[in-house]
Amino acid sequence: MPTELTEQVAYWFFRLNGCFTFVNFVVHPDGGGSQRTDADLIAVRFPHRQELLTGGNSMQDHPLLAAKGIIQVFFVEVKTADCRLNGPWTDSQKANLHRVLHAIGVLPTSEVDNAATELYASCKHDTPTMAIRFVAIGSQQSQLPPAQQNVTQLTWDQVLLFIYERMTLYCREKADHPQWDDVGKLLYQTAVERLPHQSDIFVYRWFGKMNLPPPVHEAIYEELKRVARAQTITRYAQISPLAQLNMSRADHRASMSEILDKISSYEYAQGRPMLSGVVVHSDGEGGGSLPGTGFFTLAKRLGLQDNLDNVTFFSRELARIHEAWHRGSGRR
Repeated sequence: MPTELTEQVAYWFFRLNGCFTFVNFVVHPDGGGSQRTDADLIAVRFPHRQELLTGGNSMQDHPLLAAKGIIQVFFVEVKTADCRLNGPWTDSQKANLHRVLHAIGVLPTSEVDNAATELYASCKHDTPTMAIRFVAIGSQQSQLPPAQQNVTQLTWDQVLLFIYERMTLYCREKADHPQWDDVGKLLYQTAVERLPHQSDIFVYRWFGKMNLPPPVHEAIYEELKRVARAQTITRYAQISPLAQLNMSRADHRASMSEILDKISSYEYAQGRPMLSGVVVHSDGEGGGSLPGTGFFTLAKRLGLQDNLDNVTFFSRELARIHEAWHRGSGRR
């Protein structure tokens, strides 16, 4: 089994898509000594894979694995930051791809040199019965060099959303799983919990567990943390320049609301108070020194406000925010 949590989650993505997986696949040198490199994950999917077909409710796999009638082989690189490939997989002089292809045995020996050459040149190799591809998983897609344009880039929110949907759509079918490892069991448990705003909270919670960069507006998030640590508040007009927004425009106000909604949803998923509560209207803006309506709408959706009026809830939540960040429970 993979040792890093990010690799374990990637393993479960491919496993739930019907792949046989090799994890931490080590490429050994020909004459002994230190290993040349390792593949985070190698996944193989056979052409006629179906699950629950006999019950008339066949599972639909991710579009990446939708090809029919051929064997699919994926070399997977797992990153916490941008999607990219490691140097050992792109340097033809090191011949690591030759060694991997020989080691996993998906091609006859006579075809390995040609396949490796194509993979180095274009990151893909096709035969009438097989497709070999690279997949890079990371927090966000990146601009890859021309030779890597055939690399599939998957972001962590895409990976986690698929896992969430698979676990929840087929929660009864997947309920009995004593043989699963601890990560698989936890993915199932957190997916099927009855949480408000459920899919977003599941994704944000696992971003925290995997120590990934929060999927929120970085500059505004950092400023809200600074404000919370300083035990104070800020105004919408003060933070809007950080996102190049003009709060006199309705569309920009909607964009700001979305940014703050994501930040507080992410914080809730980490078990912390709604950080956007430190952002309030200026006096005379129609809301007094209170957050906007979006703050209270989200609080109700998350089940936090109960029957409290807005002023009482805001006072309580702001105190919780200041306490959490003053004593350091806000880790990031």
